[in-house]
Amino acid sequence: MQMGSIAAKQHLHRSDPTEETEIACQNILVHGGVGAGKTWSARTLEPYAPILFFNFDRRRLTTFQGLPKGSVTELQFGNSLDDPNAFSAADAALSDAAKEEWGCVVVDTLTTLATAAMSSVLAIAGREGQTPQQNDYLPQMNRIEHFLFGVTALPLVKHFRIVTAHDELSKDEITGGFVQSIAVTGKLSTRVFRFFDEVYFAVREGEGEKATWKWVTRQNRSTIARTQILGLPEKIDQDYTLLKEKHNG
Repeated sequence: MQMGSIAAKQHLHRSDPTEETEIACQNILVHGGVGAGKTWSARTLEPYAPILFFNFDRRRLTTFQGLPKGSVTELQFGNSLDDPNAFSAADAALSDAAKEEWGCVVVDTLTTLATAAMSSVLAIAGREGQTPQQNDYLPQMNRIEHFLFGVTALPLVKHFRIVTAHDELSKDEITGGFVQSIAVTGKLSTRVFRFFDEVYFAVREGEGEKATWKWVTRQNRSTIARTQILGLPEKIDQDYTLLKEKHNG
């Protein structure tokens, strides 16, 4: 009984849900297809710098060009997506990040993070570069969830913790229709949502000069999305300053 009481004191947090409290930081998942603005929208984080950007896609970014010097710290991992050391390097960088104060932290993308996690699993099993086997997927998912927990619990972040993810179409077994789901392993494609306060689906509407980029903030038949921000429209411009205004308003 005594040990149980000690454990309760360490892990039980008492609060009054009727009180109005200010949430200093939001955990946001932005998912969508290629060209939907998932990465580019991070430009609007400039007012909330310094920004720590985990670049797993290893693309040369133009996203932050023109922003003030020193406002963004970009970290790239490994020599390729199949580098067996990329995931451990990212995990170590995440631990180091917990020692500093940041305005925002962005992980781009969850999908390529998953590739790095699998490469780590295969290297430990002595099958580097080979096709994954069934028993490789559980340790991969454990690594991904461990990393997501670390990101979404990262202390000393003032405004946003953001993770982006690619989408893939999956068939709903009940309705027979197709829905957008996160392009990660198995049941993890549904479990990842529990780490986030806000989930937005990024879309591009129109073509050429008339194109606009939006976030869908509500669930519908083909899109996974949700918000806890009262009064947030069902579709908004991809601008984090708008979220801040709505949240604080």
